[in-house]
Amino acid sequence: MERARLVRGARWLERRANDIAVALMGLMFVSFLLQIAFRYLLNQPLGWTEEVTVLCWVWVVLWCAAFVLSNNDEIRFDIVYTLVPPPVRRMFTAVSSIAFVVLLLLSLPASWNYVAFMKREHTAYLHLRLDAMYSIYVIFLVAIIARYVWLLSRLLLRVLRLVRLLSHETAPLSCAGHQSPEQFLLSFHVPRRSLSVVPIHGFEKHRERHRNRTHLPPFVSWRNRCRTS
Repeated sequence: MERARLVRGARWLERRANDIAVALMGLMFVSFLLQIAFRYLLNQPLGWTEEVTVLCWVWVVLWCAAFVLSNNDEIRFDIVYTLVPPPVRRMFTAVSSIAFVVLLLLSLPASWNYVAFMKREHTAYLHLRLDAMYSIYVIFLVAIIARYVWLLSRLLLRVLRLVRLLSHETAPLSCAGHQSPEQFLLSFHVPRRSLSVVPIHGFEKHRERHRNRTHLPPFVSWRNRCRTS
């Protein structure tokens, strides 16, 4: 229940981020049309429309990169990434995430100081403070750092879950003189079709699927002997 509530909240925030991006694009488009109309039709160019267009362009680019686009939507050069196996891809993801987090964290204090310093400057027509205009860059940095930290944490949790599963399945067991199920299976000549790859903890489901067969795979009988011994 709590997880479903979090998912609904995340989707609501995603929709609001899309709404803000659409509003910025609409405002930029209207300002651009006004600039063209007043310049070429009425011969009275407007200065504030150019400032609004530039402001909306900067904000919509960084806002969408921070809150709208996902990792799959970004343009990347993945020629080498697609050629390597999945374990190497996960390593590439971990290394790149750590590099992004470290570099952006190092640049965050200097970026904050520069944006704060720009409060002394104002735009020519609307007299907007430049620190408010370019504060989106600091928001962008924080959002990207949080995204890659989240991506790295998911990757580490997946690796830990895989290591825990492998350690559980390959735990040394003693039965009929064999140290592990793999060694016991290697002692039998079993056709490939009759030997399905099933986790050690999934024997009951496998037994249910094969209840109508005349024989069971060797590892099921090995499991039964382990239980009775």
